[in-house]
Amino acid sequence: MKQLLLLMMLPGICIAQKRATVMSPAASKSDIAAANAPSFPMKDGAVFYEFVDSSLKKEKIDVYKAAKIWFADIFKNSKSVLQVDDKELGELVGKGTFKYSFIYGGVELDYWCQFTAKISCRRNKYRIQIYDIGTRPEDQSDYISIDGMNGSTDPLVQVVGRKIDDRISGIIQSSRQAIAQQSDNF
Repeated sequence: MKQLLLLMMLPGICIAQKRATVMSPAASKSDIAAANAPSFPMKDGAVFYEFVDSSLKKEKIDVYKAAKIWFADIFKNSKSVLQVDDKELGELVGKGTFKYSFIYGGVELDYWCQFTAKISCRRNKYRIQIYDIGTRPEDQSDYISIDGMNGSTDPLVQVVGRKIDDRISGIIQSSRQAIAQQSDNF
């Protein structure tokens, strides 16, 4: 019976291990804080997300069209979001924002995040880059770069870092699904 219960719990334990770091009971608070510190991907000292999918079976123009539709779907006002739309080069660059909320110290906090997304389209592949990322509390107007958040042991920074990382990873995942999807050739 115990073995059956353990087998049923195993997938949940494995999934939880992706996010959690196992610490010994003797671990100090600073060890635990360091283990939960944000760890964003970096390039040239700045937070920089990048994903390349070279498994597509599409012409450059079809990759470009799928990427442009993705921009329109993910950013409801894509005309004001898109800053570069170069069909010939296969380049799309836009500024995006999203709101995220969390409870900290028993209080619900609302924050905004802004970022730049660039998609480069080629035959059978595309690259998405997300960079120039800033965040701010809802009641403030100036965005603060997240470049200095890596390794922070401040609990609020850790929560903010996880929220931003989850959302940006979700944006990249949605681009993967949308651009890889075959067109319906209607």
